[in-house]
Parts: sequence; C-alpha cells; structure tokens
Amino acid sequence: ESYPDGQTAPTPDAIDFTPGELLGSVSGELGLRKFLESRGHELVVTSDKDGSGCKLEEELKDAHIVISQPFFPAYITRERMEMAPNLKMAITAGIGSDHVDLQAAMDHNVDVVEV
Repeated sequence: ESYPDGQTAPTPDAIDFTPGELLGSVSGELGLRKFLESRGHELVVTSDKDGSGCKLEEELKDAHIVISQPFFPAYITRERMEMAPNLKMAITAGIGSDHVDLQAAMDHNVDVVEV
C-alpha cells in the first residue's frame, strides 16, 4: 500500500515498544531511536535542559534539529540558537511553540514546526 505521492505506507510486522510504555517520555525517546540510528543519525535525549551549562547546551553546538515536548519544553532562546551554528529546525512534538524565540528563529533561518 502507498500514499498518493508514492511513499509506502508503514507495514510493521510487530510492535517495537513495550505496551504501556509512555512513548513521549525521555525514556521512550518518542520512539525515534531505532529509526534515526538505522539511517546514520545520532539521537541525544536528555532531561537536563535548564540552566547555563546543562546537557542540552553542551549538545547544541552539534545539533541540526531539536525536538521538544510542550509540557516539559526545552527553551530555545536567541542565546541558545547562537550556541547552535548547525541548527536548522526546532520541532515541538505536540502543540505550541512559545518555548522557541520565533524572532531569533527567523533571524537564524531556523524552521519552527509542530508535529
């Protein structure tokens, strides 16, 4: 089966998570680790995202995409964007983008999306 544009529809043979596990949690990694790493990407997940020198800020220097959740967001400020020369996109896995400095995103050519 495929979509109108020709992209194939997902056809899983089995589930790849533990039933009852909260996929949106830090431990669940939004269910992305296997998908991303199988394609050569690195997925860094942390709950240490507040304050100067936190793990999020350490990782920003190499980040191309930041994914955050609306109820436990990573605040992507102008200062943090300036720490992230490779940043191209700030994704909210849910609704709301008030944790991203939208003017700074425009100034730094960072796309801000909600999925």
